[in-house]
Amino acid sequence: MMFRVQPILSLRYSFVFLACLLSASCQLEFDNFKLTISSNTVIDQPVDDPDYTQTAHPIVLIHGLNGFDSIFSLDYFHFVPEALEAGGATVFMPKMSSLNTNEVRGEQLINFLEDQKAIDPTIEKFNLIAHSQGAMTARYVAAVRGDLIASVTTVGGVNKLGSERAAMITESYQSIWGTVLMDVSFAMLGVLLDNISSRPAGLPQNPRGAFESVSYEGTEEFNERYPAGIFDGCDPNPDTVIVHDIYYFSWGAVGYKTNPLDPMDKLLEVTIDRFPDDQNDGSVSTCTAHLGMVIKDNYSPMNHTDLTNQALGLIHPNAPNPLTLYRMHANRLKATGL
Repeated sequence: MMFRVQPILSLRYSFVFLACLLSASCQLEFDNFKLTISSNTVIDQPVDDPDYTQTAHPIVLIHGLNGFDSIFSLDYFHFVPEALEAGGATVFMPKMSSLNTNEVRGEQLINFLEDQKAIDPTIEKFNLIAHSQGAMTARYVAAVRGDLIASVTTVGGVNKLGSERAAMITESYQSIWGTVLMDVSFAMLGVLLDNISSRPAGLPQNPRGAFESVSYEGTEEFNERYPAGIFDGCDPNPDTVIVHDIYYFSWGAVGYKTNPLDPMDKLLEVTIDRFPDDQNDGSVSTCTAHLGMVIKDNYSPMNHTDLTNQALGLIHPNAPNPLTLYRMHANRLKATGL
């Protein structure tokens, strides 16, 4: 399947067109004056299974720290909703505070899920797919409102050991001036992301609380309170994990610089020297990303933002298509009856 766009492109597809031109895997074809964009923003729809991603429960995509739902028609999960919906999935993409604690963000997510159930009483539960700090947000909801959740899947999630990036930032809080600088700058960023997103909501921002939540100490304390899906050691668990009737899955990546045109790669380079080895995605280690059944923890070459197909789908030409990974997992959920 290919997305077909009229000559007068929407803002969103104008950005996609730009990404396509910049992407090494891009191909353009002209057909009857219609523009067909074929790049890593497009997935193939299996013709023999039009319901490939049609899960029993809706899929909820949960953004991470410094996240948003959609800005200027560009989604945090770039083209992931479309890729899932193409095979029949029902997809929601809620918005939580960009910078806040796991519990505050989790309560915001609970309110969103309850609202969706009120709108559509046929909805019984949800499949949560969460990126980065969104993993802890999803796990909190599963722990306190398990009646709402069918499964939790984390993608590059902060699950076991904490985030190297968060550790670096929390070190800046050791001085008064560092505290002021971090709080003011990140609070302004959080407010900005909230106001320019598709659904401005005036959500509270708590930068220090956010970074402490995903620090080494914060993650350890969180796991003591909400241990479901966490297992000892760093060997990936290949077996199905079910806790209180909730299925737990995860996958992660390995890589730093994956596309020279992707501005997000520059931000991930900052933490290169903080990892003892190269088994990480620039933000979290492969061990940190483990939760429940580990589908694969070293998709490569991919980094932390490539896992959500950001920025603009500019991934490494030899990397697996992120959209395909989400579609394959939706099919896995479907086959499991979720």
